[in-house]
Amino acid sequence: MAYLEEVKKQVKEQLARGEKVKVISEQTGISIATLYKWKREEGGQEKQQQEKEVEKKLIIQETVQKEEEKLAVSFRERVKVNSINVETKGKETKGKFYEIMEFLKEGRKNIYVRMQSQNSRIQGIAISQWDKLESLIESVNVNRNNTEYLNILYDKISKLKQLRKEMDR
Repeated sequence: MAYLEEVKKQVKEQLARGEKVKVISEQTGISIATLYKWKREEGGQEKQQQEKEVEKKLIIQETVQKEEEKLAVSFRERVKVNSINVETKGKETKGKFYEIMEFLKEGRKNIYVRMQSQNSRIQGIAISQWDKLESLIESVNVNRNNTEYLNILYDKISKLKQLRKEMDR
């Protein structure tokens, strides 16, 4: 016997709520066999629905996992790039520090030679320069990690070296 879709839908809802098949059969006049058939159909649909939901969850988990992996790779790349930048800056700063110190030590040698002079005036000037140079060396040591300070000093020393080269010509 064919039943209206509306009736079938209402009965399936009752079955889904857990109402007894025998009670529904008595109320509606639909055979118990038909009701059990509908109940199995409904159960199959529920199972399909559950499978679809599980599938959706898996897809969502996969998507989330892929995004997390992308973020992790991105983070590692940023960390790698930042550490390379820090290393490069550190080497650059150390290089400038050592160049500055070499220049100052070379200047100290020249001052030391003038301090040995027999001329007391030249000797006095050299001693004064020695003291200033020693305080400058100490200041450079204290600021060895101060990039801005070293850059300014390095630029000044570079200009001095260039002036010396021009004077030597």
